[in-house]
Amino acid sequence: MPRLRSRSAIGSAGLVLASLLLVAALVLLARPGGGEAATAPAGKDTERFADDSCARVAVRFGVVLAAGDDAGRAAADRLTTDFAEGLGCRAIAVPYATQARLVTALAMHDVDVAELDPAAMVVADRVTGAVPAGAYAVDADTPARNRPTELWVRDASRVRALADLKDRPIAFGPRMTAGGDLGPRAALLAAGVARGAPGDTLARWTDDDASALADLRARRVDAAVTRGTPTGADVRGLRRVWSTTGSLADVLAIRPGVPRTVRRLIQVAVRGLSGAALAPLAARQGISEPAPLTPVPLDLYAPVAARLDTLVAAGLRP
Repeated sequence: MPRLRSRSAIGSAGLVLASLLLVAALVLLARPGGGEAATAPAGKDTERFADDSCARVAVRFGVVLAAGDDAGRAAADRLTTDFAEGLGCRAIAVPYATQARLVTALAMHDVDVAELDPAAMVVADRVTGAVPAGAYAVDADTPARNRPTELWVRDASRVRALADLKDRPIAFGPRMTAGGDLGPRAALLAAGVARGAPGDTLARWTDDDASALADLRARRVDAAVTRGTPTGADVRGLRRVWSTTGSLADVLAIRPGVPRTVRRLIQVAVRGLSGAALAPLAARQGISEPAPLTPVPLDLYAPVAARLDTLVAAGLRP
């Protein structure tokens, strides 16, 4: 399968992305609790899969979960239980705090499979050589999408369009996500508003919609990005100034270096996951009735890669 590349700003993008992952790796190693696999030695493929099988070791599934997210952990454990049955081997869920840390874990071979946002999938392809095994889907041929991405301001705000936010603080979603981060920042950049340069004090990144909206209500920012479907109560006293189609849903990726036989087992097990096994994690993306994961080409994420390159070419962080 061809590696995904955009023609523009490839050199600078690669340099910045590699630097980002180096920093993330150092943070991960320096801070216990960045993920359970943070304490495992990297690059031990020949020891872990010595007989080209997973009979003696657990396949590690990385997923982004906030600290204390018991429901998310239960959802991840449900998926890995069914995944293990398909593998015929043990499988464990390993939580990470951010997409960047999870991509770093793939690069360091601390996890074997990871659930990634499309933006993180682009970075993982470029920096680690990870490949998609299957994406959340609504049927056998149609990858699922998240809910629309929207930008909110307070009712009394004078902001009427993206260009009006030039000198105003904005709360985004999680870093390295297509809907919460790259998409909104690329749209703002097209309107003449650059956010995310090194040292930028007008950009805040939050863990979820509730945190972004809380920052807006507390007047810590003048606009907030949401990726879900806020209720009327959530946005009472607020006004939407921008909206776009939701980003593609998450994709499961396999790290490089997994022996061929084990890789094939993982691919078959991933594709064999039932909608019921996927449903708890899918629901967190707004997918109510997921189908089994569908195979996707890397080219599917070319628009995300182009936005990332545009931001990097403008001197903004990916």
